[in-house]
Amino acid sequence: AGLARVSLAHQDISTANEHVDEILSHLDQGGNFDGTERPLQVWQTCYQVLEYADDSGADSVLSSAYKELQSRANRIGDEDLRCKYLENIPYHAGIVKAWQEHFGDQSTQGD
Repeated sequence: AGLARVSLAHQDISTANEHVDEILSHLDQGGNFDGTERPLQVWQTCYQVLEYADDSGADSVLSSAYKELQSRANRIGDEDLRCKYLENIPYHAGIVKAWQEHFGDQSTQGD
């Protein structure tokens, strides 16, 4: 995901897409992000690359990222800490913002 972020920053969308394809292929084969230091940042990177490339899979990746973020946030019992978790970590806030921009009023459905 880090290589995809660097490629995207250099506007090398082809290389960024290759890295994201590897990540998504890993997930399609039953893999997961267990042990990854920042799994939600990986999700956000995949979404950003696909969105930049105008790939139809971007919405699905965003939905998966949002669902995982909400699942993790819902495990936090303290409301203030939960809000900080969603708002103060840049890639968490980025996922929420992208979700709201894409899905708007649908944001509470399926949670």
